[in-house]
Amino acid sequence: MKTLNRISTYTFSLAALAISSMATGCGTAADVPERAPVEGDIGAEESSPVVTRPPTASSEEVNSLVASNTAFALDLYKEVRRDTKDTENIFYSPFSISSALAMTYAGARGDTSSAMAKTLHFALPEARLHAAFGALNALIIPPATDTSITVRTANTLFGDRTLRAEPAFTSLVSRNYGAGVQPLDFVRSPDPSRLTINKWVSTQTNNRINDLLAPGTIDSSTRLVLVNAIYFLGNWVSQFDAKQTIPAPFTLADGKVVEAPLMQKRLKTNNYVESDLYQALRLPYKSSESGKAGYELVVALPREGKLAQFESKLSLGLLEQISRSADETTLVDLQLPKFQLDGISLSLKPALLNLGMGAAFSGADFSGISTTDNFNVSDVIHKAMVKVDEKGTEAAAATAVIVERTSVSRPSDPVPMIVNRPFFVFLREANTGSVLFMGRVSNLKK
Repeated sequence: MKTLNRISTYTFSLAALAISSMATGCGTAADVPERAPVEGDIGAEESSPVVTRPPTASSEEVNSLVASNTAFALDLYKEVRRDTKDTENIFYSPFSISSALAMTYAGARGDTSSAMAKTLHFALPEARLHAAFGALNALIIPPATDTSITVRTANTLFGDRTLRAEPAFTSLVSRNYGAGVQPLDFVRSPDPSRLTINKWVSTQTNNRINDLLAPGTIDSSTRLVLVNAIYFLGNWVSQFDAKQTIPAPFTLADGKVVEAPLMQKRLKTNNYVESDLYQALRLPYKSSESGKAGYELVVALPREGKLAQFESKLSLGLLEQISRSADETTLVDLQLPKFQLDGISLSLKPALLNLGMGAAFSGADFSGISTTDNFNVSDVIHKAMVKVDEKGTEAAAATAVIVERTSVSRPSDPVPMIVNRPFFVFLREANTGSVLFMGRVSNLKK
C-alpha cells in the first residue's frame, strides 16, 4: 500500500472503517482460537438500521460541522501537498474521510477521543456532532422530486460474528448514520470477507470504486468494517457544446506543454470573481428544484507564476472568497479542459499522524466500540476519481479506517478564463457549503 503522495478522482465518496483484533503478530486463521458466540455477539443475523427519520440538528450545529470538515480538508491538503510533486494531481473527498473518521470517533474514549476531535476540528459536543452528521447527510441529498441530479449515500457495518460490540455504539451509528450490521467471518475467512466488502462498495458506487481493500488489508484479526459510500452525478446547468471543444496547449506544472481537449463557452454570470492571485468561476449543476442552489463546481485558476502562493494561502477565508457571488454580472469566455483522474488506494496515515492523531494509532482507547478487546487504528486508506466533460461531472471516493486489536470590479468586455495550466476544483453543496471533493489538477497526461 502506497503512502499518500498522490490522490486521484471519483464521483463517489466512500468511507470504510475496518476494526481488527490487535495481536502481537498477524497470524493465520488457524492460529486464532475458536470462541463460541455468546450473548451480545454480532451473530449470524443481519440487523437493519433502526432509523425512522433523519437526525435533527440546528442550522448553527450544521454550519459548525461544515466549518470543521472544511478546516480539516484544508489541513489535510497541506499535509498531502508536502509529500506530493508539483507535477502530480491531488484529488480526494473530504466528506468521505471526515465521515469515516467521525464514525471511528464515535467509539473513541479518553485521549484518543480528544486527539481525534482536535485533528478533525470537531467543536460540537459529541452527542450533537453525530446528529449533525446525520442532518447534514440528509441535507445534501436532493429531494425525490429532483430527477436531474443524483446524490446517493449508504452506510453499513460488516462485523465478525464473535464481535461483542457495545449496544450504545451500534445504536449511535444506526441512528445517525443509518448503518445496519452484516455478519462476516473475518477470523476463518478473511479474504472472502474482503471480497464481499469490495463487492458491496462496487455496487453502491455504480462500479466506480473497485478493489478498495487490497489483498492483505483484512486478516484474521479484523473484527469490524464500517463502510460509508456516496455517489454523485450531475449535468451542468449550461452544458458545453462538444463541437466547440478544441485541442489546445496545456502547460503542466513542470513547464512542459501538452495538447488537451479544451471545452469552450461564453457565460454571463455573477459566479465569477478575480483578484491579483486568481480567477475563480462557479459552475452550477442542473436541478429541477427551483430556488435551490444545489451543487456546483468551483474552478480556481491561480495567476501565472502564483500556484505556490495560492496553495500557501489556501484557507477557509480564501475558499469563501472564491465561492462568493459578485454584485455585478460578468461576461466570461471560458476554456476548461475535459479530464478524468483515476485513483489508486493510498494511505492517509502519515498525514493524520502529522496532524496530531497519533493517539488513535498507538495505545488507543476505542472502548466505546467494544470493552472486550483493545483496538488501534492501523491505517486509513483513501481512493478517489473524477470525470469532467461537456455534459457534467461524475466523482467518487472511498476511505477505509482499519483498526487492529491491541492491548472585485468587472470590465464590460468578455473576461477570458483560459484554464491551460494547473488549476483547482472544489465540488460543493452550495446551500450548506459542504465540500465533497477537492483537488489540484496539475497533469492531464494519461
